[in-house]
Amino acid sequence: MFFAFADKNINLNDLHYSEEFMNERTKWEGKGPQPLVPSLPQRDGRFGSEAIFKDAIICPGCKYACRRIDWDGWRCEKGCGFTHILKPTQVPLGKFAREVRQLMKTPEEQFDTPDHRVHHIVSHNLPGYEVDAFYLPGSPKNGDDAKIIGNVTVLTPTEATMTRPGGLNDLYKEINKAATEGRIKLQRHAARCRGM
Repeated sequence: MFFAFADKNINLNDLHYSEEFMNERTKWEGKGPQPLVPSLPQRDGRFGSEAIFKDAIICPGCKYACRRIDWDGWRCEKGCGFTHILKPTQVPLGKFAREVRQLMKTPEEQFDTPDHRVHHIVSHNLPGYEVDAFYLPGSPKNGDDAKIIGNVTVLTPTEATMTRPGGLNDLYKEINKAATEGRIKLQRHAARCRGM
């Protein structure tokens, strides 16, 4: 409405902003603005595996945005030499299991078949594991009679497999301890699909 003029014959090329309009400022009435660069994350009683620790940081030295690739903290990806080391502490198995359950919700949501031509077969014939197999058709142009070109098989361990001595729970504890002690170097890398 600001640019709606009663005089339809006005030449817009002859209009100019006034200095008063250009310099007009309204006093900020809300809460103070948040900083554009968030402060570096601190553990503050957390384990170091929570979502806040998966975010990027802004390097205080060169102002470059840096992903957290290394498990033990952030290193400036531009190469200025800045590091923010924040080694995770050992995450108790119970907390880890709760996080997994929360992420996975239900098996039905976990293995939702995206296309009616993908055949989902549930099998229980592998001792200690539940097996979900997905048979993948060829090009969508082939229609429902597409030739099967491959499969994806998901093995989900049973409770007995996870809790037996030397089983998956013990393996988790061993890797967790080794990673927090710095004996193995873990890194996070983005999964990339060619052409996506």
